[in-house]
Amino acid sequence: MAVAAASAGFAIAFGAKPDLLILDEVNTAVALGMLTEERVAEIIDTKPTSTELVCTGRIEVSKAA
Repeated sequence: MAVAAASAGFAIAFGAKPDLLILDEVNTAVALGMLTEERVAEIIDTKPTSTELVCTGRIEVSKAA
């Protein structure tokens, strides 16, 4: 459910072509299995070129397991 909600949110955000998009605690979401690293890479690769992207998170993926 979380993955579907996140995907829907990204679609809405990218459709609006914001100047700034903050993926707050995205590292934590990956570490907890809510998003995959591949999905985050896809988000980074497909964001509008005019959108500045900021990714945050306190949990390092390599230390989460």
